[in-house]
Amino acid sequence: MGFFDIWRNTKPITVAAGNNAGVSRPVQMQFRYLENGQVIWFADNQEELLKNGFLDNHVVFTLADYKAKKVASVPWILSEVKSKTLHKRYKALLKEATPASFDMALRIKKEALEEVENEDIMKIFETPNPYMSYEEFAYGTSIYKDFVGCSYWDAVRGGSVNDPTIGKIRELYLPFAHQRRIKSGGLSRPIAGYYSINNPDITIDASNVYQMRNFSPRNEDATGTQSLYGLPRIYAGRKLLQKYNEGIKTEADILQKKGQRHIVHPKNLHENQDVSYTSMAKARDGWEQKLNEAGPGGIAINNTELGVITVGFTPKDLGILESSKADKEDFCAMWNLNPMLFGWASNTTYTNFPEARKMAITDAIIPELEAMKHGFNKFYLPSHDATGKYSIDYDLEF
Repeated sequence: MGFFDIWRNTKPITVAAGNNAGVSRPVQMQFRYLENGQVIWFADNQEELLKNGFLDNHVVFTLADYKAKKVASVPWILSEVKSKTLHKRYKALLKEATPASFDMALRIKKEALEEVENEDIMKIFETPNPYMSYEEFAYGTSIYKDFVGCSYWDAVRGGSVNDPTIGKIRELYLPFAHQRRIKSGGLSRPIAGYYSINNPDITIDASNVYQMRNFSPRNEDATGTQSLYGLPRIYAGRKLLQKYNEGIKTEADILQKKGQRHIVHPKNLHENQDVSYTSMAKARDGWEQKLNEAGPGGIAINNTELGVITVGFTPKDLGILESSKADKEDFCAMWNLNPMLFGWASNTTYTNFPEARKMAITDAIIPELEAMKHGFNKFYLPSHDATGKYSIDYDLEF
């Protein structure tokens, strides 16, 4: 059964004079820079979000892993555009996909596109670079977008040795997004290149980098440049993430200190009979020895009838289970995934599970595939096909 089988049933104003002559006014209004022309970046713990979310939180990891694996599992095909009008309509139907628009897109696709073979173009989907499979490349693209705010594709071209910005793209690399910084070229060229904080002396020309970022309205320092780095999906939920991570530790401490305990005591003591702590500790040690000697399922013998007093709280009494369930559902909402896909919903049934999976495809998977498709067609494919004759698309029949 394939991934999509579940569906088969069913002009700018310019500044006229001055130092900024020729610069687009919207750009001049939006961006301001430091004197050295460097773009300001407020990391706001992007690396911490990656660590505390994806690496250290099993619930968040489960959601991000689910989406990223599904995105990485879908194959890509090369098609020749037969009808530009229908092709535009086909792309529009998938931008905000619904079950109905998805079905219609499947029907239009056959009239808009015709699959073709071109090993030179499609080889990138087997091994984007010598160190990474396509599955890992696609998986990492999704993860960086969610936890850093953007993903970067670095291109290696097969053109002139003296000019690395020309020629066909032969390899694509996925750099560490949380270590990537922007180098500005001024108002007329906000992004001139990129560099890594680990190797700041090496700059990659912007024409060899594709940045796939989420929208960000952040502008705390009034430079207008923070949005160039994108907003992590997990950013709005960082307090929830902190609550959940700290809550796990706190709940463990509560259970250790306030969890249920059992006090065993001789049941029938005379009113004037006093039992010292020393004798009680001795009795406890004796019982531990007896139980160890009896082994699992064995019989232990005692010559005095015992009673038990239960003190402390159960996880239900502490509200741990309810709090954890609510947090999981909030995390699911951030990823547009239904909690029943992971067994975290109380109303999970075999009847509504297929609907939850369809919603996951339209609401979580397809938007990610659409973003990647735009990158392949606007950044990678033009280096191989300048005519616009071809189109790269994910296989809806898979």
